Amino acid sequence: MSISLVKLTHDDAIKALAHGLGCISDPRAIQMAIAADHIRAALYASAFRVSGQDTSAALHTTRLLTGIRKTFDLLWPKSAIIGPHGQNDSAQLALDALALIGDVVDIGGGFWLGTPLRLIENSENTSLLILGALPSFAVKNVCGIDPFSTGVNRSCLRSSSSDETAFLQSIDEWLGCEDSLDTWTQRVLDSHRSRLTSMDDITADQLEIYAPDIFLSRRQNGRWLEARQLTQGIDGLRLYRPIASASREWARPYYLGEFGFRSGQATLSRSTSVKFNLTLRLRFGLDKKLQAPRRIILSTRKDTFDLDLPYDLPNPERRVLGLGWPSGTRDRRLTFHISTKPILSHAFERLGVFVEATGGDNVNQQH
Repeated sequence: MSISLVKLTHDDAIKALAHGLGCISDPRAIQMAIAADHIRAALYASAFRVSGQDTSAALHTTRLLTGIRKTFDLLWPKSAIIGPHGQNDSAQLALDALALIGDVVDIGGGFWLGTPLRLIENSENTSLLILGALPSFAVKNVCGIDPFSTGVNRSCLRSSSSDETAFLQSIDEWLGCEDSLDTWTQRVLDSHRSRLTSMDDITADQLEIYAPDIFLSRRQNGRWLEARQLTQGIDGLRLYRPIASASREWARPYYLGEFGFRSGQATLSRSTSVKFNLTLRLRFGLDKKLQAPRRIILSTRKDTFDLDLPYDLPNPERRVLGLGWPSGTRDRRLTFHISTKPILSHAFERLGVFVEATGGDNVNQQH
């Protein structure tokens, strides 16, 4: 018997890893796919080892990431592992993304547990998103499907097997079945309207008002308008905050209020405070209520698309961002595998955002 050895170059090794994962040839996507696969396998092995015992299967962050980083050091220089634009390295980026999509759960103290297998359907009905900490080889054994990985995202083509049926969920079941945006927005406005207190029509020149409808009427881009720029009164309950120079940016308070207009300047009639986490979703609801919806552009290529997102998404729709990976070409740009497009589109539609797909290099400017 003879044995032959073939020397692999660095590029050959990377291509072999990408082929085994079913990943596209994007270094960041490959690194995060390797890291995600390692994390899932480690948590699965830990759970299997302590099965039936009165022992926790949780693993610490250090244990999860140290082995990954040692593997990366064999394949890439440090400069290729560190995330773009001062972000974390690919190992930490992968763990953060897995937590965001719900494959792993932080139970405190730096310890993590894996979550059960779920298969997420989409409107195009041609592929499934695979969630949970079950490693890919075990997913194949359980469901008879063959996963492919790009970043932390795992997908597979639909099959005729009945084994997958027990694990199926809709996108809304994964994200959480919130009330419609219109219903949620009206409930928040009504509950805060009952708490309004008089502000004696004080001048509002140190405030900025969420007024996308005014920008739209002026054919300008923007969302937040300094109250001193108003030329007439505005109706209804409005979200507002102090201008940046009058408050700390990192702790800027938010309010809902009613405004008047007197002697050529805006005045604040009644007001109540509103929690910041509510304002993230409320802005999208107000966009729809004021008939000034946002648009997002997905810049598509053959296997991937880019998303430039200059604003934060609220929970639970924010989860879908974990399916992408940071692009090195522009800050806040994420790249996604094309199979996730129906899922992202659905999440944005829940927020009343119009989704457009186009080729080329586009930037979304609406904040």
